[in-house]
Amino acid sequence: MNLFDEAKSLLKDFKGDSYFYGAGSLGKVGSVCAPIGNTAALIRDSFTGCDRFVSAIRDSLAETGVEISGEVKGAGANCS
Repeated sequence: MNLFDEAKSLLKDFKGDSYFYGAGSLGKVGSVCAPIGNTAALIRDSFTGCDRFVSAIRDSLAETGVEISGEVKGAGANCS
């Protein structure tokens, strides 16, 4: 077994089906959040290169009816 397969196995054993990773995982954020509540705070990276990933999270939340009540940009790159 290679290290990647071993890591996948460890995650599966630890978290079961409640842990998402890999391609398409950001699109599942809404389905995880919706059963918990209908509003969410989005705390995100402030690096502009992450905007498309944050957009995928926003879209996923919107598709499941979860409203973003606020958005906070985190610390900048190489913050002291």
